[in-house]
Amino acid sequence: MRLAELHAERHIYFLKKEMDIYESAYEKWQKNKKNGQEPKFIQNQSLQSINTATQILRNVVNQYPNHPRTPDALYQLGFLLTEMRSDSSLLYFQRLTERFPKSKFIPDAHLAIGEYNLSSNPDN
Repeated sequence: MRLAELHAERHIYFLKKEMDIYESAYEKWQKNKKNGQEPKFIQNQSLQSINTATQILRNVVNQYPNHPRTPDALYQLGFLLTEMRSDSSLLYFQRLTERFPKSKFIPDAHLAIGEYNLSSNPDN
């Protein structure tokens, strides 16, 4: 769990660094009157870190389904997958609410499920 948390924190660190690089390149491009190709936002290190974190958490919830920290792992996994805009985040939030109804993460999981449903059905 701690290793996954470390990789999630690294994701945020690298994402900020990558954003700074992009913003600097974009400002330079604008000052040059938009000559040349527009800079692209590249997320190599941040994506690698978040992918590593989600893989570790998947291993935890699959290998230790009854561990006392499994609800924590399910919530973190759902949260990180939401950050990645992955529909599979819903599955982990649902698994958390079904298997651990007394978990301290239940209110947040229900909120995440509701937000997912609202964003996937804009007509409602």
